[in-house]
Amino acid sequence: MPLPHDHATANLFIDGLAICCFTPGGQVGQWDVGFLRHHENHELILNIDGDANTPIRFDPNSGIVIHIETEKGISPFQQNPLGFFDQGPIAERTKGPTTLDAAENFRWTINVEEPPEDIGHGRGHLVKPSFPMTRAFIQNAVFYTQALSTKRLFRLLVSEDGTRMSQQELDEHLFGRTNNLIGADITCEPTGKINISIDFGNGPEPLGSFPHRNGNPWQISLTNTRPATTQLCDNDASKEGSRGLHSRDIRLTGATPGQGDFQLYYEAFDLDDDNQQRSLWAFAEPLRFISGRTDCNSVRVGTSTNLDELFK
Repeated sequence: MPLPHDHATANLFIDGLAICCFTPGGQVGQWDVGFLRHHENHELILNIDGDANTPIRFDPNSGIVIHIETEKGISPFQQNPLGFFDQGPIAERTKGPTTLDAAENFRWTINVEEPPEDIGHGRGHLVKPSFPMTRAFIQNAVFYTQALSTKRLFRLLVSEDGTRMSQQELDEHLFGRTNNLIGADITCEPTGKINISIDFGNGPEPLGSFPHRNGNPWQISLTNTRPATTQLCDNDASKEGSRGLHSRDIRLTGATPGQGDFQLYYEAFDLDDDNQQRSLWAFAEPLRFISGRTDCNSVRVGTSTNLDELFK
């Protein structure tokens, strides 16, 4: 059955260029998230709906760590031992989910460490990139898919140019859908709360405490996208496929496919064979509000238990 989102203390949303990793730890397991502060103009923003101290825009400096911790937190890991809502491997990415459980399956998020299941680029390992990283530790959160990409994505080698392919050639590279927006539920006891602090290099500085509110979860977002794709935001959480915090963009329909940002992950994930690097392509959407983008969907690592290699 679907996760009880309205029972959580906070609904957290992660959007954009990020690598997610679950660190098991019994009753206090946590997620380790690394945001790639790539020089191609990705902006990291923390926003908490109803909090006067946010939004916060983070400079792309090394050493920044965001801590999201629980007091009297309720561990979700007995029911979700992998840290996420799991409905089994995605059998066919070219077909959409038929149930809400299938739609929220976190395995829509590409797992760069298990290529036979997902992207197909062969073996590799995490490495420290040449650009800064911002890190977030998130306690007692169960991750799930909040929204799927609305576009058909095409998986090409980095050496291939989708603009020079016919539609038939592109169709031979059809990949399907990915997780376009990560959701995470953090739940505390009725007298519990979530504490958020930020370490800019001199120790954690408290941002605020957010007590459990029955049936009224705090809405928290961490967004790391290009500013051009975050100019518009739909705050109507009642709309299907939206929990009110996913950035939207407007684009014109184009006859030429465009390359996304997936290949940027190879600066933080070194393949045994660089010739197998992949990129994701798609056609632009019609002129309307959309949530699907190819530019910077988050990924996960399914074997590593921390992201320490990115921060050495």
